[in-house]
Amino acid sequence: MAIVDATDENFSDSVQDGFVLVGFWAPWSRASHMTETVLKELDEKWGDQLQVVRVNVDRCQAVAYQLGITSIPALVLFKEGNPFKHITDSQPKSFLDSILQKYI
Repeated sequence: MAIVDATDENFSDSVQDGFVLVGFWAPWSRASHMTETVLKELDEKWGDQLQVVRVNVDRCQAVAYQLGITSIPALVLFKEGNPFKHITDSQPKSFLDSILQKYI
């Protein structure tokens, strides 16, 4: 699947079906850009089992506030619209793979 850019308006619809990994980022954050590369790799590997969604915290402050995002990059794993795993800071692909293998 392709990575989806969510907004405050469409976020709920973006995380409703199956497993969804949401990456919270900002254009001014270097660590966010490193995480972007990892998200693309995860999308290539897990795309048939997982939807990857990006949320720009500068544009989507309501969603970030609602989920308690206080630093970026941050990742939240959802199942059927419910957040169940929060991951903070930039993490290596191997770490994120191990998390996905555990839950998916």
